[in-house]
Amino acid sequence: MPNSFKSKQDKTPSALLGLATRVRTERGTIRLQLRWTRILLVFLIMSTGAWAIKSVAFYYFFKSIRQFDEVSLVDMLAFPLNRSSVREAQGDYQIRQAELAIDRGDYFRARNLLQQGVSRSPANLEGRMLLVQLFAGWRTELALQLLENGYEYGKEDAEFVRAYCTLLLRERQDNELIALTDRLLAEPDLPDQVRKVAAISRMQAAIQTGDYSLANQTYWDHTLYETPDGILLACDIMARLGQKEQAVALLEALIRQFPDHELDAIHQRLVSIYRDTGNLERARQRALDYAIRNPEKWQARILLLESLAETDPHGQFSREARAVVRAFSSNEAAMRRLGSLVTSKGDRELATRIYEIAVENFFDMGSFSLMLTEATIRAGEHAEAIRILNEWSEAEPAWLAAQQHLFSAMRAIAYFSMGNRDRGHFYLNSFRNSRRSTADQKIYVAEVLAAVDLKDAALTLLEAANRSSPNHERALSSIITMKIDLGEASGLAGQISDLLELRRPDYRIIQAIHDALSSDRFIYTPNRRELLSRLDIILSRPRTEELDLMPPLRQVTEEG
Repeated sequence: MPNSFKSKQDKTPSALLGLATRVRTERGTIRLQLRWTRILLVFLIMSTGAWAIKSVAFYYFFKSIRQFDEVSLVDMLAFPLNRSSVREAQGDYQIRQAELAIDRGDYFRARNLLQQGVSRSPANLEGRMLLVQLFAGWRTELALQLLENGYEYGKEDAEFVRAYCTLLLRERQDNELIALTDRLLAEPDLPDQVRKVAAISRMQAAIQTGDYSLANQTYWDHTLYETPDGILLACDIMARLGQKEQAVALLEALIRQFPDHELDAIHQRLVSIYRDTGNLERARQRALDYAIRNPEKWQARILLLESLAETDPHGQFSREARAVVRAFSSNEAAMRRLGSLVTSKGDRELATRIYEIAVENFFDMGSFSLMLTEATIRAGEHAEAIRILNEWSEAEPAWLAAQQHLFSAMRAIAYFSMGNRDRGHFYLNSFRNSRRSTADQKIYVAEVLAAVDLKDAALTLLEAANRSSPNHERALSSIITMKIDLGEASGLAGQISDLLELRRPDYRIIQAIHDALSSDRFIYTPNRRELLSRLDIILSRPRTEELDLMPPLRQVTEEG
């Protein structure tokens, strides 16, 4: 009997799909006895299968839905344990795809890919900088936010820091730039190159706000006297404070020390100071000397032309300009600089030749077409300018759409000059109200209007530029200068007060405003005495500022 009972017990049927057995107890009841080994084995098999199905599903999801072609099944087998690394890899892949989209000219897709890529891989500085470049032209606040969010990733990268500082400087956010550079310079173990970039930017911002003591401190604390950029900024301060002779002496000494060094900016600044002081002959001689020693550099030849444009002895400008065309006709940058200079002189014949060269070499036709139009207007051939513009409008070239607002400005100037004020106002309003027209463009067009004696229209455009960019000191100073020239006192006091809160304009402008307020023409200007007192303080600074900016030249090395 016992053996028979045992045999029956062994043959007791299983339960729960074999994961347990039914056992009869001594009392005759049945209980379940779990088979833990089998349960564990089944669990492992099912978990492995579920994990494999999950991995395959995620693999096809990332590859097909997220279009992450470089994803691997091995990565998905470890997902989501490696979620952060997969996310980062996907972001890097999207950034590479965005670069290809940019090469194809598909900027809309590139922007979307970059936004997704940077959000997934925030440490990818290359992608972040590409996205900043796309936003910098039209959504500056987003570009600055991207740079700020990338501070921890890019603070040791010189190009990142340079881009951040440059954008803040361009947007006239000088106080924010000083705060940023203070934060950077307080970082321990900051690379020397990044430290130099931050210090130079800090000095630039200090100069723009008129805080020359801070600029002087930065100059010496961070040994900027060892770099050409630092010395140029020191010369800028000297020139602003009326110490142009010291600035000239410093630049001349630097050139003598390194006659064969790449010092384009040094020569340009020296010639500029000579021209500002009225020493046009010395400016021409210095530019000529530089061009003779560097005949293969178009920058040197253009510098000479800029000096000849003011003195132009014996028609030298025209001959040298044509020589530059022959020597550098395939260089778009050289032709653009030359075209700008030729345009300002109203040389339509040479502007036409440069335009033809641009067509032959497939240059950016928008800018060269604008230069030809402006040169024609400055030459007094207003009807011909309208004819050219109509011809381009009928042809509808691809480059016309992006520059349409600027061509409207040229039409306005031409029509005003022909006495057709109705059409002039129509096209000027079209330019002013265009979303594409920037404050700088409005200021430039206003300068052209003023050059052809259309100051009322120029003033209207400058006021529009000031409304769109209230912190643009150049627009406001131009309004004040033009109002003084026209003898218009309406709103002048408030505008002068606003100007003194912005970047410090050239001292010659400050002096001109002071002289105007001191005259009987503006004797009834509100708050006149208070404004004159504030202007006196600014103008007295060059006489009281004690700055030592002359560097020990022996320490200015070629490596700087």
